Amino acid sequence: MYLAALVGRIEAEARRRADRRRDVEARWLDDLRQYHGVYDDATLSRIRATEGSAVFVNETMPRTDRFAAKLEDILLPADTRGWTIRPTPDPELDERLNELQGTIADALAGEDADGLPEDERAQYRSLREMAEAEADELADKQRAAQAAADLMARKIDDVLIESDYKAAVRAAIADAARIGIGVLKGPVLSHKPRRRWVQVDGGYALIEDREPRPAVMRVDPWQYYPDPDGAGGGTYERHLMGPRELRKMAREPGVNREAIIAILGQKPRDALPQHVTDLASLTGTQQYVQGDRLYTVWEYTGYLDIEDIKALAVAAGADDVMETMDEEDPANLFDVPIRLWTCQGHVLRIALHPLDSHDDLYSTFSPHPDEASPYGYGIPYLLRDTQAALNAAWRKLMDNSAYSVAPQIIVNKGMVSPEDGKWTITAGKVWSLKGADIAAPNVPPFSAVHIPGHIAELQAMIEMVRQEMDRVVDVQSLQESDLGTMPTQTASGIAMLLTSANVTYRSAAQSFDDQVTRPIVRRLYDWMMQFDDDPGAKGDYLIDARGAQSALAREVLAQNLMTLAANFGDHPAYGNLVRHEALLRMLLRAIGIPSDEILKTAEERSREEQPDPAMMQVEMQREQMQQEAAFRERQLQIMEEELNVRRDTAMSNVQIAQINADARVQVARMAYEEEMMKLAEQLNMSQEQRQAMIEGLREKIASEERRIAAKVASDERKLAAEATMAMRLGRSAGGSV
Repeated sequence: MYLAALVGRIEAEARRRADRRRDVEARWLDDLRQYHGVYDDATLSRIRATEGSAVFVNETMPRTDRFAAKLEDILLPADTRGWTIRPTPDPELDERLNELQGTIADALAGEDADGLPEDERAQYRSLREMAEAEADELADKQRAAQAAADLMARKIDDVLIESDYKAAVRAAIADAARIGIGVLKGPVLSHKPRRRWVQVDGGYALIEDREPRPAVMRVDPWQYYPDPDGAGGGTYERHLMGPRELRKMAREPGVNREAIIAILGQKPRDALPQHVTDLASLTGTQQYVQGDRLYTVWEYTGYLDIEDIKALAVAAGADDVMETMDEEDPANLFDVPIRLWTCQGHVLRIALHPLDSHDDLYSTFSPHPDEASPYGYGIPYLLRDTQAALNAAWRKLMDNSAYSVAPQIIVNKGMVSPEDGKWTITAGKVWSLKGADIAAPNVPPFSAVHIPGHIAELQAMIEMVRQEMDRVVDVQSLQESDLGTMPTQTASGIAMLLTSANVTYRSAAQSFDDQVTRPIVRRLYDWMMQFDDDPGAKGDYLIDARGAQSALAREVLAQNLMTLAANFGDHPAYGNLVRHEALLRMLLRAIGIPSDEILKTAEERSREEQPDPAMMQVEMQREQMQQEAAFRERQLQIMEEELNVRRDTAMSNVQIAQINADARVQVARMAYEEEMMKLAEQLNMSQEQRQAMIEGLREKIASEERRIAAKVASDERKLAAEATMAMRLGRSAGGSV
């Protein structure tokens, strides 16, 4: 009886909270109708009563989605974490390091002093070495603490990756943008099996690891019921489960299987929540909702007194909880935080709070918080009036266009009647005149009244409302505008415009860091300190969530790095001072591109810079051959120069000899002719005899000249042959290299 009353009281509190939140859920439904571009029934009835246009120009969805997408881009960078873990600063250690640095500087100055005795110089040296040794020891301590913090960060990151944390965050951000609240829960034990492929018997087999592990998950805001009064009354979470989900839950450790068997023998008692069918009606899927087959399971996280916990533990068969209660508080003076699952009056599971810190396992985010309740406001709520004004303007525009496109026709039925019996105007229709009114000349059978159009005025009103929507939510549509029409056409100018448009996003991202990221990472750190077996990762650390700061830093840093690379990368004075690889890595990281996928590793660069030994041998042989060829070519040039000198000398000698020979021949000829003349006179020769003797003499002289010329030509040919042979021998030797 006591147990039934206790469980009934717990479930009654859950239903009371659900009833108190009906007004909030009605607002959420209005938000989602507006997000999906659907009129509520009352508005649609008024529109149909006037037979006017029912157009719904949805400006809420793109603004809501743009807000959520930008937050995701800021909070979930592709190449870095949105948080860091670092050792808690030790002021005493930092102060001691500063003192040691001063001691080392003073000792170095003393060692370098001029005229210092050697014994005093040795004292300064000893002091410096002692200070350096202590400073190295303290620096090693700092590095070890940072290494342990890095290991802890990797362990937490592994948990988030296995939990698909980014998908959970995206879903929570979408919830917050649409209805004003997003909920994440963790760390909690996940019993979802981890699948992996292992090699067995030459093949591969899929195995499932069912070991429980910490996880972080998204919670549906419609199923989340915190204490509305903020009085520490715990948190309820509703789970709608079918028979299959209950049977799956029965296989988890610590679950009361007998209670689940009893529940499956009953029909669901609680009616399906109204919001389930309302949400299905927005997308036209209400016919698929089967509420009569869903059981309501309540999960309570909060405080209960020890006697209540003991009664629940006995009902659930949780012996470990009973033992802990006896050790925890024998005098029953304090409440104890627990987690409890109930369904239709049965206790399904009870467990102690997983963390010794007893921190709330739920973290919520609201882009626009409500000071009076735990539920904030989403983008559709902020755009409620402007979206209604926009729809009204568009309906008037459509109605005015329809009314003004053709005139209103006035018919004098006493004068005419349609031949086909239908009082509608169509092309080529025949009308019959009738009665005495035929003779009335001033009364036409038809007249037209034109309704004026106000298209331009309505279009101006629509544009004004659109601008007001941007002002209300402060979500600039700069990304969708034509940047080419802006006055600032430089890259830095556009970057400044984009940064200015992102102020609201950064503020919301900072709120997410404060409300979600930092608390979740802190709880995971507490979990690791409490349950992880690796002592190398444990220590006293600080959690720093930097999603908003890192986003702003990336935008500004990327622009500054590009400016630095362009202006100083190859600067003649400062270029050699820049670490180009570090600069490029920082630039790639700032624009969200993984640097390791683009830049070569040190090993790859080392392999490319280190030549192949075989290629080195070939290169050495090539250089040696080139040196030998150059040497022989130089020898050939020297030999050719020597031969040219010898040839020029020989030619000069030949020419001189030729000149001398010619001169001697000429002198001899003249002397001989003179002697012949004298002899002829003495012999009293006739003129003909003298002439014949002279001709014979000339023939002998010519013969002597030919002999001398032949000898000179022979000498020239011999010299030329020697030069040619030397040149051939030299080129042949060089060509064999």
